[in-house]
Amino acid sequence: LERAAAGADAVGDALWRVRKFAAASTRSSLLAVIHAESGRFDDALTAFSVMESTTYSTSSAWLKAWLLAAAGRDHEAAAALASFDAPLGDDWYRTPLIVAAVLAAAEIGDTDFLGRHLGELTPVADRFVCLGSGGIVLGPVAHALARGHHALGEIDEARTRAVQALDLS
Repeated sequence: LERAAAGADAVGDALWRVRKFAAASTRSSLLAVIHAESGRFDDALTAFSVMESTTYSTSSAWLKAWLLAAAGRDHEAAAALASFDAPLGDDWYRTPLIVAAVLAAAEIGDTDFLGRHLGELTPVADRFVCLGSGGIVLGPVAHALARGHHALGEIDEARTRAVQALDLS
């Protein structure tokens, strides 16, 4: 993870030369995941706070919810999920954002959120999710579907999606 953090710095430096608009957010997002994987959730949230000054500040609440849920901060994760529920454009950002939100909702047991959004992932169940150029990797969409269906008590569908996610991985 220390090498990964150095890699995040290198990516950030490289992006300042070619994609300035994404340099800070990509670096901070990568560091947020690295810190979360290290169990350093306060550091992860501090790194992620850079997103609050971007054009994605409102919708990035779903990514923040994912980090908060992983940290076991269920009430804060629920508030982050609830703070954004606008329609998303059909672009590169939609699937990663919904996957992060579904993973958070499944972790905290927000079945209402899952009921509204889980089905949106079904058509892309066979894909892997990466947010941006070199950004956060959320794994197979089928994994998020498995977690969501499990949280809804739909065990057979959860099992099917878990097998699909394993096969994809």
